[in-house]
Amino acid sequence: MARANLYMNSNKLDYLAGYFGIGGKTDTGGFDLWKRVCLDNDQEALDKMIEYCENDVVILEGVFHKLRKLSKANIHYGALWDGKKFTCPECGTAHVKMRKRYTTTTGVMRFNMKCTLCETSYTISGKQYQDLLNYKMLNNIK
Repeated sequence: MARANLYMNSNKLDYLAGYFGIGGKTDTGGFDLWKRVCLDNDQEALDKMIEYCENDVVILEGVFHKLRKLSKANIHYGALWDGKKFTCPECGTAHVKMRKRYTTTTGVMRFNMKCTLCETSYTISGKQYQDLLNYKMLNNIK
């Protein structure tokens, strides 16, 4: 995601985490830790390796949430969860606002939407916009 959406000096997790202010990776001391875990069955080294891996997961999650806003969603969660294509593709909510209405060169009406919860921007068709208005009216959503 970083390589496709950003032009950074490095795409390494530690560099991206530092750039976004998320934190840094845990220092392991290099290959020596792996040797102690695999060859010596050192429990202290294994505990340090577990701490390193858990910290990597936390940092990766933070970097992912930062990058997710910059990239287009691969999965439309709203359509996946309840089948409604007008909902936010990231969090699936119907709490969205229209930002802009425009017509394509082929004459198709499109609506640029923004989620009020996660601030994701996306585009829907005129039919999907009408479905959204009907859904909001029936469920008393403003």
